[in-house]
Formats: sequence, C-alpha cells, structure tokens
Amino acid sequence: MRALLLTLSLGLTVAGCARTPAVAPVTVSSEPIVEAPRPEWERIVRPADAALLQTIAARRTSILSRLPRSARTRLTAEAPALGSPALDHVAPSPGSYNCRLVRFSTPAARRAAPTFRAFPSFFCYIRGESEGRFSFTKQTGSDQPIGWLYPDDDRRMVFLGRRQAGTAEEQYGTDPTQDLAGVLERTGSFRWHLTLPGVNSEVSIYEITPVPADEQPPA
Repeated sequence: MRALLLTLSLGLTVAGCARTPAVAPVTVSSEPIVEAPRPEWERIVRPADAALLQTIAARRTSILSRLPRSARTRLTAEAPALGSPALDHVAPSPGSYNCRLVRFSTPAARRAAPTFRAFPSFFCYIRGESEGRFSFTKQTGSDQPIGWLYPDDDRRMVFLGRRQAGTAEEQYGTDPTQDLAGVLERTGSFRWHLTLPGVNSEVSIYEITPVPADEQPPA
C-alpha cells in the first residue's frame, strides 16, 4: 500500500511539473534612451511666435482659397507658383536673389474677401553659415527684413529675424515689436517662398528666385 501511494505521489509531481511552462529570462537593456535634439530655432523662438508658426500654413491656405475668382486669376498671372506645395531639399544656395513681396490682408468684416497687393521685385542675399544655418537679408526696398534661416525638416526652414536691419546686438528677441518669425519653403526649381505672418491678419509672402550673375547688385 505504501509503495502504491509513493508511486501515485511521484506521478502527480511529474504531471504538475509537466503543466508548468518554462519562463524565459527577461533581458533589460542598460543603454540609456537618447532623444533626438530639438531644432535650434525652438530654443530661441518666443512662445507667441511659436504659436504663429504652427498655424502659418493653415492661414496661408485659407486666405488663398477665399480670394475671389478675379483675384485668383490675377494672382496666378503675377505669381504663378505662389500656391504650389512645398518640396523637399529646401536649403537654398548662397547668393543673390530677387525677392518679390505679395501681401495679403483679411478685412475685419466677417464675410469680406481677402485682398492682396504685389510689389516690385527687390534684391535679397542669402549667405551660408555654420551648423546648417543661413543668413537672410533684404537689401533694397522699404521693408528690409533681416535674420536667420534655421533647419527644421526636409520641407521647411524657420526664419527668425527683425523687420528692419539693426546692429549686431539687435537680433531676434531684442525687441518683440520688431521680431519676425516665418517659414521658408521650396516650391519649384530654383524657387522659394518666405511666408511671414503680419499684424491684423496680414500675411506677407516673398517669392524668391536667383538673380543672374550679370544682374546682381554691387557687393
């Protein structure tokens, strides 16, 4: 009888072991998780301008879509690539450019259609700097924004600058009333657009194209 009970006990023990699955050891990596560095412009931009940059594409699309048919026809004739989508490889080549300003305004009246005004072309200059940045200077005309173009992603660069040229110390962040924040996008072969939100629902778009060597302004 004792032998029978011992046999049954051993059988139950073996059966219990058979029903228990083996647990594989868990390996925990000791290497720290490295986060991608933030773009340089995010460490510089003021919160109000950061909010503007988040909505700049939507504001521009809304204004262009609400233009009357006659205004869209005129805009297409004067600035045919203004509504083109952004392309990759946005970084421009250093050099002289023609900068043509098209400024859009949204009237205060709720149902009033936006209007725009196209200005003559003036000269701008883009210079390559360190860490993938570019300096941007509008050299002629009444409005002369100046500032830096910072890498953001493959389809846009962020512009942080001033409304008018100042001293080396008077850069973005020195005087909020003079600060400018915008987006540079490539919209075609050797064609870029710099979009700058303005006051009172204005949006300024600079259409930027290279200046032929024999037409460049004096250095």
